[in-house]
Amino acid sequence: GSMLNVIKLHLTKLARNPNEKELSGEIVKESMGMVDETIQTVRGISQDLMPPTLVKLGLEKGVLELCKQINATGKVKIDFANATTSQRLASKVELQLYRVIREVINNILKHSSASEITLTLCSSVDFITVKVTHNGIGISDEMVKELTQSKGGIGLKSIQSRIQLIKGSIHYYYREKNSAEIVIQAPFS
Repeated sequence: GSMLNVIKLHLTKLARNPNEKELSGEIVKESMGMVDETIQTVRGISQDLMPPTLVKLGLEKGVLELCKQINATGKVKIDFANATTSQRLASKVELQLYRVIREVINNILKHSSASEITLTLCSSVDFITVKVTHNGIGISDEMVKELTQSKGGIGLKSIQSRIQLIKGSIHYYYREKNSAEIVIQAPFS
C-alpha cells in the first residue's frame, strides 16, 4: 500500500511539472522500479495464500517447497521426511494444514532461536500426523493456553482456529533445553 501511495505521489509530481524532462525521466525510472517491486510482492502474497505447488501436487510437495525456501535463506537448517501414503487430503484440509505448518515454522523462526528443524509427515488409515521438532526454546500446551488467553499469541490463535476448522489437534512439548516438539494431527476425511 505504501509503495502504491509513493507511486501516486510521483505521478502527481510529474503532472505538476510536465515540462521538466530530466525530473520526469527520474520519476518515471523510479516509479517503474517501484511498480516492478510491488508486482513481485503481490505475486508472493498470492502464492502464500494458495501456493501453486500445494494446489497441483498436494501437501507433501507444498511442504517440501516450503522447506527448500527456508533452507535457501541459510538462517536455519530444516530437514523434511515424508512417510505418508500417496492418499491426498481434501483440498480444504490440505490448505489449512499447510497454513498451520507455515505458522508453526514461522513461530519457531521468530521466537525459538533454533538452528535446526525437522519436519515429518506420516499417516495412518484415518489420520495424517505432522511432527515438527527443533533445537530451540520451546513451549508447552500450558504456555500456549496462557498466551492465547492474553492479548498476545495472535499466531497461536490462528493456528488453533485452523486446527478446529479441520477437526484436528495440536500439542506442544518442551522437555528440556534444545528439545521441543509440536505434534499436529488431522483426519483424512
